[in-house]
Amino acid sequence: MNRNAPMASPHDVSWFSFLTHALIWIALVGAGLLLAWFVAVLHDSVERGEQRRLQQQRSAASPMTLPFLSETRTGEVR
Repeated sequence: MNRNAPMASPHDVSWFSFLTHALIWIALVGAGLLLAWFVAVLHDSVERGEQRRLQQQRSAASPMTLPFLSETRTGEVR
């Protein structure tokens, strides 16, 4: 008996090879989806930061007043 011969038949090896390739493709697709999700979350975070920065610039351009002095007649704070 040859000790270097594979224990499984060639048919079994082909299924193992197919499953290995399928698992690799599934992992790549999963990694791609995870990367797309991360980029979307990062984009939203950056966009919110830009909006906050623009809002702070607008509020800094208005005259600086104390909060209780900026109330309107209806009691709303601007």
